[in-house]
Amino acid sequence: MKPSSSEPRWYRARSRPLSLRRQPMITLAAAGAMGILAQRAVGFSAWAWVGAAGLAMILSSRAVGGRRWAGVMLLVAVAMAIRWQADESAYRRATLATRVAEESGPAVLRGQVRGLVRRTAKPGGPRDAADSPWQTRFEVRIDQARDGVEWVACSGGLAVIVEDDAEQVRAGDRLQLSGRLSAIRPPSNPGVFDWQELARNRHEHGRLVVDSRQQVEVLSRAWWSVAGVADRLSRHGERTLRDSLGGDTGPLAAALVVGRRQAIDHEFQDRLLETGTIHLLSVSGLHLGIVALALHYVAILLGLPRPAQLGFVAVCCLAFVAITGARPPVIRAAMLVGVVLLARYSERQDSPLNSLAVAALALLIIRPTNLFQVGVQLSFVAVAALFLCRRRSDPLTEQLRAEDELDRLLSSTRGPIRRRWDRWSGKVGDALWFSLCVTLATTPLVWLHFHVVTPVAVVANVILGIPLSIGLISGLLAVCVGWVGLPLATPIGWICHASLWLMQIVIGWAADLPLGHFWLPAPPGWWVLAYYVAVILGLALLPPAGRSRGRVFVIGSLAWCLIAWWLATSPARQHDPDLTVTFLDVGHGTGVIVRSPDGRTMLYDCGSLGNVNHSARGIQEPLWALGLTRIDRVLLSHADADHYNALPGLLRRFEVGELVVPVGMLEVPKEGLVPIREAIRRAGVRVREVSSEAPFLAEDGSIEVLHPPRVWVPGNDNANSLVISLRHAGQVVILPGDIESAGLERLVELPRPRPGGLLMAPHHGSLTLDNRAMLDWARPREVVVSGGTRANRPEVAEILGERGSGVHITARDGAIRARLSSAGIEIRSWLRDPW
Repeated sequence: MKPSSSEPRWYRARSRPLSLRRQPMITLAAAGAMGILAQRAVGFSAWAWVGAAGLAMILSSRAVGGRRWAGVMLLVAVAMAIRWQADESAYRRATLATRVAEESGPAVLRGQVRGLVRRTAKPGGPRDAADSPWQTRFEVRIDQARDGVEWVACSGGLAVIVEDDAEQVRAGDRLQLSGRLSAIRPPSNPGVFDWQELARNRHEHGRLVVDSRQQVEVLSRAWWSVAGVADRLSRHGERTLRDSLGGDTGPLAAALVVGRRQAIDHEFQDRLLETGTIHLLSVSGLHLGIVALALHYVAILLGLPRPAQLGFVAVCCLAFVAITGARPPVIRAAMLVGVVLLARYSERQDSPLNSLAVAALALLIIRPTNLFQVGVQLSFVAVAALFLCRRRSDPLTEQLRAEDELDRLLSSTRGPIRRRWDRWSGKVGDALWFSLCVTLATTPLVWLHFHVVTPVAVVANVILGIPLSIGLISGLLAVCVGWVGLPLATPIGWICHASLWLMQIVIGWAADLPLGHFWLPAPPGWWVLAYYVAVILGLALLPPAGRSRGRVFVIGSLAWCLIAWWLATSPARQHDPDLTVTFLDVGHGTGVIVRSPDGRTMLYDCGSLGNVNHSARGIQEPLWALGLTRIDRVLLSHADADHYNALPGLLRRFEVGELVVPVGMLEVPKEGLVPIREAIRRAGVRVREVSSEAPFLAEDGSIEVLHPPRVWVPGNDNANSLVISLRHAGQVVILPGDIESAGLERLVELPRPRPGGLLMAPHHGSLTLDNRAMLDWARPREVVVSGGTRANRPEVAEILGERGSGVHITARDGAIRARLSSAGIEIRSWLRDPW
């Protein structure tokens, strides 16, 4: 209903849909993003953009009203498309790209460190007592490369990994580095994260691995550069927090206060993901907002005049941005804080969404690839949701009630306890509403990229608000006081420790809450895009009066989630008449996904060398790519960690029907099996021990246990590996684990399988094994090697192909899928022929 002229002006203004004309930067930022997307997708020529620019100028100069504005938008889109093309051309022109492609090997390079230098625990731990437990990571802008005895000009960016504590390196330093130069590989398994795309967004052309700090020479220092000073302050803050808080909460404090999150253990990161609080580890607008508010109160306590207050807050916020690494979310927040400060100084009202659009356009101009970084996307979506849903905290009914004399009289008759209860319950309700809106708005992106949906985040983020604020402020205060002396920082550190300890308790409770989170396959990208398009249309068309738009948003988002779940899991409901066996590229390890024609899923082994965190990465993504949330059967071949250490991660993310192991395997006295037994107990999964005496795992006889017998053969775990035979449509697949010595001798005495099948090479294609005996027994047409760098040596393929078999190596070809049908065996590799 159209409001009457007697209604107040604020009501009429708030009853209109979101006005893009009053907030022009929103349309300009959208136009800039569309220009980048168009150029990235189509790649128009420079002349096409010149023509479009000319048309835009004509429209903006001769037209009036909406047409003139359309011309301006087109001009911005053209400008951003040209900016993207310039950025892309600069990236491709870098001579380092050619050198990385041609010289995947030793290299000596010179360049300048950019960004903060970060120390992290070495994945897999130290190799021996003399090896350092630390890695040092940083980015370098290369300008010279050694070619023989001469130095030649070279351009490009590198991600540098020093397998040591290179404490001598500072941001801004010019270095000489000696190490192994390599390209960043594309995804080698279905559904895994594209590190190559991330490197492109960061302007990195490759990776340089340096063995020790002695191979890093500092040529010159940048003592007083902004980057150098910020890096020193950041390192000082990390040391102060670690020393004053200890190992339990020190790493979390370093992540919250100075943005150094490398010391956070993998299990806690998982819990943050499961509770929708992973953003706490990334210094962003939430952190900067808390800091700015605290600084504002400090300025008031110091008695500073208004202009000095604003200047004090601005300078301190800029210092905080620099110390935490100046990531795009922090830059965005700093821009918003700057707009607020300018508005207060000029005594003008700021437009939050307009300011947010200015920040977005600025980030795209600085680096167009920011548009494709998920952290940047989530940051802007979350802040936009906060700005839009804040209308709920000041609804029409409350304003009308405040103007109604009767309601005021009724309120005055209530007791003080009731009035306080009403006030605080209203604030908690508003906080829950904000949290609900932000959670719903970010769920599609989080689901798409991280495969998790977290309803518990609505409550968890509200509960964590107060301890987060106390921990952040006390942590910053401890860092500042620590410059004077560490003993002075320790008492303040106790406050920070208590706050973060409480946060860890809440996060642990929320992560274990039933139905608090769901690990799921990702929805289709087009469905995620449709969600945000629908939200934008709703904002433009629906009036915000009362709560109707909020209800539409909540109900619509929940409906979207239900459809997204159906779409994401639909591949698992599509039954294939053939048997498919997919050998994943997990490095030195094994992970084989078997999909039977009846839709059941079996996983044979799940591990990789060096996976001390028991992460399921590299295995969980291909399973999600199949639309799976359940694994009917997991088989572990033997008690070597590179065949089972991903099991705890899988049990946290998937429902597992049963675990199949050789008799006595879980009782083997190995330290690595302790967390496996604990994960099995916690998940409550059924364990089934098998042997060749009861050979058939499937009722139709399609899965047969060939080895080991109930009484193990002499030898180690490898000799008693679980060997199974899969049969379908006259074809045979042999999965032998790491069988060797006495176990292999027993296996080749069994009746020979039908020739022309598929064999997974035992023990990752090891050259120390008698592969000829295995090949003579199995007579395979195809051989697959699941292994790392050593498996990719030419002699491995040569020996395994002696009998005329085709040899496929995961380290070379990526994931390998075999499809078994009555027509034969079809082999495809993910890197050469993705499916």
